[in-house]
This record gives sequence, C-alpha cells and structure tokens, in this order.
Amino acid sequence: MGGSAEGYRGVVIVLTLLDTSLRVNELINLKMEDVWLKEGLIKVLGEGNKERLVPIGRQIRKLLWRYITRYRPEPAHPNLYNLFLTQDGRPLTKNRVDSMMKRYGKMAGLTGVRCSLHTLRHTFAINFLRNVGDINIW
Repeated sequence: MGGSAEGYRGVVIVLTLLDTSLRVNELINLKMEDVWLKEGLIKVLGEGNKERLVPIGRQIRKLLWRYITRYRPEPAHPNLYNLFLTQDGRPLTKNRVDSMMKRYGKMAGLTGVRCSLHTLRHTFAINFLRNVGDINIW
C-alpha cells in the first residue's frame, strides 16, 4: 500500500474520505487533537462552523495510526498541528488533494467517468444507503 510516505498518505486520505464522507476542506483542516483513534471518532469543524463527531472504522483507525506514527512528517513549524502534511511538513491544500485524485484516476486507467473528491462523497452515500443506512440520522 503506497510504497512511499507520500503514497501511503494518499491511500489513507482516499480511504478516510470513503469511510467518513468528510469534505476535503474538513479533511485538510483536521488537527491531531481532532482524531480520537481509541474512541473511533474524528471531531470535524464543518460548514457554518458546526462541530460534529464522525465515526471511523477499525481499518481506518489502523491506517491513521500507522500514518501518524510512521509516515507523518515533522511539521514545518512548532505550532502546526494539521493531521495531513506535505513531505516538507506544511498543511495540505485542496488543490493538492484534488491533483492527487486526478493522478490516481489516470493511474487506474479511468476514462469517461468522473474521478474527483466529490465522487468519494457520492460513493460513501451510495454504500451507506445500500447497507441500510438511515439518512435521517445525518
């Protein structure tokens, strides 16, 4: 899974988005203290500055733990607490994550279909409903 630290981070990002349906801005703004692996929750500051707790699955917890303990670079500044960082220790941007998704789509040979960050939210919603999810809880 992702032969480099950057590759591992990319896989963790995609799988986290699929598991949680976070918006990309919510993901890139996650802070270390927002990730509660033991409890299986992520605290998210969403649209309208509304805070919510989002459950994360066991596999994502393991992947995040490995990213944090093994692959997450040192932050470029001492007061930088973003979970996902670039290789030089700076916060990821929406454009960078967007480019990553497009690159993954090309690597997978996807043509004629949209491969975007919003596609991951859509995929989450479809899987949620197929698995008898209750849309009224959201």
